Amino acid sequence: MEAAHAAVARLWPGRAAKVEELGGGITNRNFKVEVEGGVFVLRMGGARTELLGIDRAVEYAAGKRAFEVGVGPEVTAFAPDEGWLVARFVEGRPITLEEMPRRTR
Repeated sequence: MEAAHAAVARLWPGRAAKVEELGGGITNRNFKVEVEGGVFVLRMGGARTELLGIDRAVEYAAGKRAFEVGVGPEVTAFAPDEGWLVARFVEGRPITLEEMPRRTR
């Protein structure tokens, strides 16, 4: 959590922020960040994820394009050297198995 607070201080200097860790990340640590002007998700990439074929620059470009076509949240910041990606937070909940469509043939 200390690394997230340090990242928040660099991304939003001089602004008070509430930081909450989100679960579910496999290769990232994800944090909900509430600052004046909005609520965001800070994604902090894990170490050596390039060994898994993860390209953060491609992920950033895909996120920007997803927003442009209306299927993803706005990506507001990218720090490639640190592996940080910031997007607007979208409130939601997991989908249950019962809600998932069944594939029939």
